[in-house]
Amino acid sequence: MSRPSSWQLTNTDGTIGLRGTLINQAAVVRSATLTIYAYVDGKPLAIMTTSVTNAPSKTSEAVEFSSSNKWSSGTKILLLVAP
Repeated sequence: MSRPSSWQLTNTDGTIGLRGTLINQAAVVRSATLTIYAYVDGKPLAIMTTSVTNAPSKTSEAVEFSSSNKWSSGTKILLLVAP
Protein backbone atom coordinates (compact mmCIF):
# COMPACT_ATOMS: atom_id res chain seq x y z
CA MET A 1 0.00 0.00 0.00
CA SER A 2 1.34 3.37 -0.65
CA ARG A 3 -0.58 6.40 -1.76
CA PRO A 4 -3.61 7.89 -0.01
CA SER A 5 -6.17 9.05 -2.57
CA SER A 6 -8.61 10.66 -0.14
CA TRP A 7 -8.92 10.98 3.62
CA GLN A 8 -10.83 12.67 6.43
CA LEU A 9 -9.82 13.16 10.05
CA THR A 10 -12.46 12.01 12.52
CA ASN A 11 -13.33 13.00 16.08
CA THR A 12 -15.23 10.12 17.67
CA ASP A 13 -16.14 10.74 21.30
CA GLY A 14 -13.07 12.98 21.65
CA THR A 15 -10.64 10.50 20.07
CA ILE A 16 -8.79 11.26 16.82
CA GLY A 17 -8.96 8.87 13.88
CA LEU A 18 -8.82 8.90 10.11
CA ARG A 19 -10.96 7.42 7.34
CA GLY A 20 -9.66 7.21 3.84
CA THR A 21 -8.76 5.32 0.72
CA LEU A 22 -5.32 3.93 -0.07
CA ILE A 23 -4.10 2.72 -3.44
CA ASN A 24 -1.91 -0.37 -3.77
CA GLN A 25 0.48 0.82 -6.47
CA ALA A 26 2.54 -2.39 -6.36
CA ALA A 27 2.33 -4.99 -9.11
CA VAL A 28 1.49 -7.65 -6.49
CA VAL A 29 -1.07 -8.29 -3.76
CA ARG A 30 0.04 -6.56 -0.54
CA SER A 31 -0.71 -6.80 3.17
CA ALA A 32 0.64 -4.34 5.70
CA THR A 33 0.20 -2.58 9.00
CA LEU A 34 0.16 1.15 8.34
CA THR A 35 0.87 3.91 10.83
CA ILE A 36 0.06 7.61 10.68
CA TYR A 37 1.82 10.01 13.03
CA ALA A 38 -0.21 13.16 13.62
CA TYR A 39 1.24 16.45 14.82
CA VAL A 40 -0.62 19.60 15.81
CA ASP A 41 1.16 22.92 15.77
CA GLY A 42 4.46 21.02 15.43
CA LYS A 43 3.94 18.84 18.52
CA PRO A 44 3.17 15.08 18.57
CA LEU A 45 -0.58 14.48 18.87
CA ALA A 46 -1.40 10.89 17.95
CA ILE A 47 -0.33 7.59 16.49
CA MET A 48 -3.04 6.00 14.34
CA THR A 49 -2.84 2.48 12.90
CA THR A 50 -4.68 0.15 10.54
CA SER A 51 -4.04 -3.18 8.86
CA VAL A 52 -4.68 -4.09 5.24
CA THR A 53 -4.80 -7.72 4.15
CA ASN A 54 -4.48 -9.05 0.60
CA ALA A 55 -5.08 -5.77 -1.22
CA PRO A 56 -5.11 -6.51 -4.97
CA SER A 57 -2.59 -4.80 -7.23
CA LYS A 58 -3.53 -1.37 -8.62
CA THR A 59 -6.74 -1.11 -6.61
CA SER A 60 -8.00 1.20 -3.90
CA GLU A 61 -8.89 0.03 -0.42
CA ALA A 62 -11.09 1.81 2.14
CA VAL A 63 -9.30 2.04 5.48
CA GLU A 64 -9.99 3.40 8.94
CA PHE A 65 -7.10 4.36 11.20
CA SER A 66 -7.78 4.31 14.92
CA SER A 67 -5.98 5.60 17.98
CA SER A 68 -6.48 6.05 21.68
CA ASN A 69 -5.26 9.66 21.54
CA LYS A 70 -7.49 12.62 22.29
CA TRP A 71 -8.61 15.04 19.58
CA SER A 72 -6.98 18.47 19.68
CA SER A 73 -7.81 21.57 17.68
CA GLY A 74 -5.19 23.20 15.50
CA THR A 75 -3.44 22.69 12.19
CA LYS A 76 -2.50 19.04 11.77
CA ILE A 77 0.39 17.50 9.86
CA LEU A 78 0.18 13.79 9.01
CA LEU A 79 3.02 11.39 8.25
CA LEU A 80 2.07 8.00 6.75
CA VAL A 81 4.54 5.17 7.35
CA ALA A 82 4.11 2.08 5.19
CA PRO A 83 6.51 -0.85 4.80
